[in-house]
Amino acid sequence: MSFEKKPFIPYRLDEDKSKDKSKVVPVRLNIEELKRLEETSRFLNQEKLSTTLKQLSEIGYFVIQEQKTNYLIRTLFDNKRKNKRLGVEIVDPKFSNLG
Repeated sequence: MSFEKKPFIPYRLDEDKSKDKSKVVPVRLNIEELKRLEETSRFLNQEKLSTTLKQLSEIGYFVIQEQKTNYLIRTLFDNKRKNKRLGVEIVDPKFSNLG
């Protein structure tokens, strides 16, 4: 027994769609990502999922554009790249043993 499939029926014209000022973006989150998003929502005192995602996007945009943050990210990636080249997998500094 097979189901009869009905063709998709568009309700809006293409010219109407071209005037849209926003776009719906589907997002799939695993359980761990959803838990972190809920924790972040509590921290931001935000009840709505979509607003939390929008606010995090804005925060991320401004943080990444910040010159200090950009320097920090470059430094971390450079150190990781250099450690990999030297064969250092786990960084375990022992400054107190210097004498």
